[in-house]
Amino acid sequence: MNKATTAAVLALLIAAPMLISCSNPGATTCDQYAAMPSAARRDVEKQLLQSHNLEDVNLGNALGVTKSIDNFCGCSDNIIAGLPSSTRATKNNSSSIDKAVDWSAKRW
Repeated sequence: MNKATTAAVLALLIAAPMLISCSNPGATTCDQYAAMPSAARRDVEKQLLQSHNLEDVNLGNALGVTKSIDNFCGCSDNIIAGLPSSTRATKNNSSSIDKAVDWSAKRW
């Protein structure tokens, strides 16, 4: 395998969890979420809020969903303004992040 092919395969493997999560953000697992860069996590969180008819521009909602997911997935060692603190989940690894939040609330 040449370098270009190897690079393309690696890029696809890295992007696959993010592409999967975009089609159904709630199906994203804790392991997939923890491995995402900050921007991808924010996109998934925004899509997750939207899929539950919650305002994604509301700061309370944004911080609440981030904290809930990070606590559920065990990647909340050092939450500062929603920045990811860990690149691996320490609990609920294969569980859907949709289970991290009580979606009956309309706002945090």
